[in-house]
Formats: sequence, C-alpha cells, structure tokens
Amino acid sequence: DHTNKEMHHVLSGEEKDSKKKAQLEGRLRELTRQLADLRRRQTEAQRLLRVKQQQEAQINRMGTEIDRLKGQKEVVQSRMKYEEQQYRLWKKRWVARMREATRERAELQRQNNEQCKKLVQKTREADQSARKVEELRKEHHQYLAAGRQRIQIEREAARAAKVREANMRLRRELEERQRKVEQME
Repeated sequence: DHTNKEMHHVLSGEEKDSKKKAQLEGRLRELTRQLADLRRRQTEAQRLLRVKQQQEAQINRMGTEIDRLKGQKEVVQSRMKYEEQQYRLWKKRWVARMREATRERAELQRQNNEQCKKLVQKTREADQSARKVEELRKEHHQYLAAGRQRIQIEREAARAAKVREANMRLRRELEERQRKVEQME
C-alpha cells in the first residue's frame, strides 16, 4: 500500500512533471511564436523604416528636382520675358522702318512723277528746239542760197554794167573816129 502510495505519488509527480513540461513546452511554443511574431514585426518595421528612409530620400530628391525645375522655370520665364521684350522692340523698330520706307517710297514716287513730267516737258522742248533748228537751218540755207544768188546777180549786173560802159566807150570812140573821118573828107 505504501508502495502503491509512493507509486501513485511518483506517478502523480511524473504527471505533474509531465503537465509542467507540457505547460512549459506550451509556454515555450507560445514564446517562440511570440518571438517569431516579434521578429516578423521587427523585420516588417525595419523594412518599413527602410521604405520610409527610401521615401524620404526620394522626397528629398524630388524636392531637389522641384527646386531645380523651379529654377529652370524661372530662367525660362525670364528668357521668355526677355525674348518678348526683344520681339516688341524689334517689331517697334520694324514698324518704324516700314513707315519710314513707305514715306521714302511715296517721296521717291512723287519725285519720279515730277521727273517724268519734267522729262516729258524737256522732250517736248527738245522737239520744238529741234524743229526750230531745222527751220533755222532751212532759213539759213535759203538765206545763203539767196545771198549767193544775189552775189551772182550783182556780179552779172557789174559785168553787164562794164559791158555797157565798154560799149558806150566803144560807141563814143567810133563816133569820134567817124567825126574825124568826116572832117578829113
């Protein structure tokens, strides 16, 4: 009986140990599970931290890129403003030059018209002068011809006068001789 009791006690101790062991094993499993869960959560937290750091780095890079793009935008806007001012100045100068060229063209057209009128007038005057010169030349030829004719007539008249004078002298001489002959008879 005593042995039985001891056995029972041993069995009961073993049972207790077995129970305790089972409890401890259960506890160990639970702790292992919790530890694995904590490790998984730590890994996830580390991964999330890395992702967060990467995102922060990406945000910083994006901030830098945004600042760079803002700078480029300002440069482009400034350049556009400058180009626009230059274009406005160029257009103003171009319009002024066009106005000046139009005014000069109108002035040249006016001068050209005046020159054409003068040319027509001078051509008319030149034609009139040429006709007058031709008329004068004809008159001159006529005058020269009349002058030559007059000289010829005067020469012929002078010759005729000399011939008449010579005839008269001869007649007088003949008459004189005739008288002398008559006196001699």
